Formats: sequence, structure tokens, C-alpha cells
Amino acid sequence: MVKNKSPKPIEPIEKKIIIPKKPLSDYTDLGELRRIRVNALNAGAHEYAELVQQRIWELFGTGSDSLDEAFLRTLATYESLLFDKHQKNVKAQYIRRMLAKHGTIESLKRAVMSKGKLSSGFITLIQAGHADLTAESLVIKNADKFEPNVVQRAKEKIEQAKLI
Repeated sequence: MVKNKSPKPIEPIEKKIIIPKKPLSDYTDLGELRRIRVNALNAGAHEYAELVQQRIWELFGTGSDSLDEAFLRTLATYESLLFDKHQKNVKAQYIRRMLAKHGTIESLKRAVMSKGKLSSGFITLIQAGHADLTAESLVIKNADKFEPNVVQRAKEKIEQAKLI
């Protein structure tokens, strides 16, 4: 005789973050830190994920408020978002090459003045809630370092993003 067994009710699994045993300050591998950050976000530990992001910024050398440091923070954040999307280290090679070749001011100017649709980096940062880290936002905050037409274009792109 075959017994009819009713299935046991499935209990919800509580997501728990496993906090690494060593302090974040001991980590120097960006890939490892990005994985820790993703795990924290997946477990709903947003405050811990923010601490991990701050460590990533530290490794990028972004501790001051200078425009160079702010642009490096933008780059670090964008690459963290790329990691979230692809689940592997993806470098923003185009931005890195432009930065190495032209420096911060010219790179920001080129990013803002680009023709056509909004860049994927701009959209990614906006959608992730980092509008303050876009090239356009950096130009507006540092308007004294750019020509008026560049600042105006940055403002136009920010307004255009509000329609997304």
C-alpha cells in the first residue's frame, strides 16, 4: 500500500549575511570587496554594504573632496555597479583611458559634451541613486572650473534624466 504523504510546509529562509572575520580595513582586493558588498545587499544589510563601499573608495584613494578624488569615487562606484550587474570584475576601460589621456577636467568636459543619447554610465548611476556622482553633477558642483557652455549642458542632461 502506498501512503499519501502531504508535503511539509516550507519554512521561509531568513537571509543572513556572513560578516567576514577580518576587519574591512584588512581587505585590499577590490573583487573580494565587491563580492562581500553584493552578498550584504542580497541579505538586506544595506548599512554594511555601505561600509564595504566606503572601503572600496578608500582603496581607490578617494578620501578628499577635490574634483580628482570625486571623479575617482564616481569611477569606483560605477565599477561596483558593473560588478553587481555582471557578477564579475568589469573595468570601465573607456573612462579609465580617457582619464589617463586627458585628465579629470577634460574627461568630465568630454563626458558632458558628448552628443546623442545619455551614456550607459550616466543612466546606471542615476538608476542606482547616485545622481550626485555623475560627471554632470561634478561639473555643476565645480562650475568655476568649466566654461559656461559645459555647465549649461550638464544642467540640461540632469533635466533630461528626470524624464527617464
